[in-house]
Amino acid sequence: MRATPANHSGTCPVAVGFTATIQVSRVPARVAYQWIDSISGAGPVQYADFGRRDVRTRTLSTTETITESRTGWKAIRVLRPAATVSSRAVYAVTCDTGPVVATPSIDSRTATLTGPCPMMARFTGRVTVNKIPATVTYEWLDEQGGKGPAGTLRFTGSTDTLAVTPYDRQVRDGGGSVTLKILNPGTETATSWFSVVCQDGNPTGARGTVSEIRFAGNWDQMCRLPRSMTARGTISAQTGPADITYEWVINGTPIGIYDHAGSQGTGPWSWDVINLSLQNGNLGTSGSVALKVLNDGTVSPAIHYGSGCVDADHDFFMVALLPDMPTRCEGAVIRNSATISTNSYTGTVRYQWFKRVSGGEWQPAGTSFVDTFTGVEREQRIAIHKWTAAQSETGEWKLAMTYGDQTYETAPVRYQLTCLT
Repeated sequence: MRATPANHSGTCPVAVGFTATIQVSRVPARVAYQWIDSISGAGPVQYADFGRRDVRTRTLSTTETITESRTGWKAIRVLRPAATVSSRAVYAVTCDTGPVVATPSIDSRTATLTGPCPMMARFTGRVTVNKIPATVTYEWLDEQGGKGPAGTLRFTGSTDTLAVTPYDRQVRDGGGSVTLKILNPGTETATSWFSVVCQDGNPTGARGTVSEIRFAGNWDQMCRLPRSMTARGTISAQTGPADITYEWVINGTPIGIYDHAGSQGTGPWSWDVINLSLQNGNLGTSGSVALKVLNDGTVSPAIHYGSGCVDADHDFFMVALLPDMPTRCEGAVIRNSATISTNSYTGTVRYQWFKRVSGGEWQPAGTSFVDTFTGVEREQRIAIHKWTAAQSETGEWKLAMTYGDQTYETAPVRYQLTCLT
């Protein structure tokens, strides 16, 4: 019986391996055995089978991970065919205690702050230590070195990460930073920069609208990855003046791309927002986009999209668009649209909308259409399909285009229609 290493002094955890050799008097044979440990006791029963042509000796092994300083032993207890216990393999582990290292971190939820100014902002953080027990003192600092809350953390149990006292401070337009500094042991720091957008509501009722999503890649090689699209939109209101901050939303999540829109006049106004680049390489071939007005948190109806590329002697790029579904279905007409883009192609293509209600099969919707391209550069055609629904349903839409003897499809675009009475 052997322990490897039998003696360890250094960093922990450490893996200690144990090996034992058993020998039977004849084969075939089956040996029932269990590992026994000075600390954990007897382990589960295991079996070693010796075939008719096997040698009569066998090496058994196991490994235990030791996380703290201790001494002990392991042995093998044979239960059958004849009960016996091996000699003990003694081991000793001395873990290097070393210095305590405390690492601070700041939560990132406060990267962008929006609201009436001046505003109160709360910053939260944590401290992680490399060993327990430990005592850590810390303090908060602002971007000018001004002191915030300070405190002491005592790590006594099994948790190596504890939250610090939050830092509540007044912030103004522009932004700044907060730093969580370890005072003892060590002097580690963590700094988080934040921006502040001062807004005082949205009295003009400005709203965002996503107007289109179209191909925006390489027109000479339309199917080359990443395949790019561009979303365009507007912020508008019936009255002014207004100072609006807006942000793009992808798949229901604001993405931090925001800018200002507004008007100095008192009449109706509309502002073209910054374009949003969508690339198949990082956003997939389908999703949704919307615009959020940060002044009051209003989010525009989303446009859901699915794209597809025709990689043939003439490339085509298709983008199928679905609006957010209405909540009152009676009399509501829903308008699907799609763009088919190509470069310097003369000829016709046929396209067809398909719909699949959840649990069903793909079915053609409406009639197929033929469009003619005239050979000009960067030419686009619009494919429209209007439909109604009498009851709540979920499912998918896609656009299929026939070119030559092949049919190409966009990625399916999911929808959920909930009819309120």
